[in-house]
This record gives sequence, structure tokens and C-alpha cells, in this order.
Amino acid sequence: MIRLAPLLAADRILDLDRKGKPETLRALCEAVARSGRVSDGEAFRRAIEKREKIMTTGVGEGIAIPHAKASCVRAPVLALGRSIPGVPFNAPDGRDVQVAVMIGAPEKETGAYLQILSRVIALLIDERIRQAILNARDGAAVLSIIASHD
Repeated sequence: MIRLAPLLAADRILDLDRKGKPETLRALCEAVARSGRVSDGEAFRRAIEKREKIMTTGVGEGIAIPHAKASCVRAPVLALGRSIPGVPFNAPDGRDVQVAVMIGAPEKETGAYLQILSRVIALLIDERIRQAILNARDGAAVLSIIASHD
């Protein structure tokens, strides 16, 4: 089973402001690009934007899971953004997004990609975990919360 914590790092856990969806996606893409697991940050950003045009990745309940498979991704990677006031994201329930987890995966790793997506959903569906993530003092504390539920 794939664990989420090893795919994330404290420096890829961001406190988001309320500017909006494009700025949120850009910040998370930049965090993923800094991970060393992506060979071309701009290509990854385009893949995320292409996926987002198909359908919003704001899934409701204050959660968004922007994700893409791309040839520029060397190994699965996550970035997480959190915002207590929330970011407008066009979610089906109309709620602003408070926790966004961006997933990047190599183009040919569909199985791992789907497992990661499933694990992120299972983690974030629990409101207590979402609240703990929002209330954590910093990225290291968020990472610890995720590791303890991984």
C-alpha cells in the first residue's frame, strides 16, 4: 500500500491566502516543482491547468484535489495547501476550499496514481483530520498528522 507521508515534505505544505483558485494552483505547482521529482515545472503547471479545465477538482466539503499525470513527473509527489477562511474553487457544493492536496504522478504509473488519489480522499473525508490539518502550527505538524493516519 502506498503511504502519503513519504510523498510530502514540510516545505510543500503551504498556508494559502484567499486570492483565488489560479493563485492557489500556481503556488501548489511551484511547491511540486521545487520537490526535485518534476523535471519541468511549467509543463506540470500546464498539465494541472488542462485537468482543471475538464472539471473542477474542488470536490466539496472544503476539499480540493488537483491532480495530473505527466511525463515531466519523475516520481509521485504531493503538495498541500491550507486556508482557514477558504479559497473559492468552484466546488459542486459551493463551499470554499480549506484543504487542497495536489498530486503529481508519472504518466505511466496509473495504478500508483489511483492509489494515491484514493488514499488522499480517504484521509480528507474525515472532518477531524481536516480540522487537525487546519489547526496544526506548521508544515511539520501537518506532516506528522498525515503520517499518523497513513
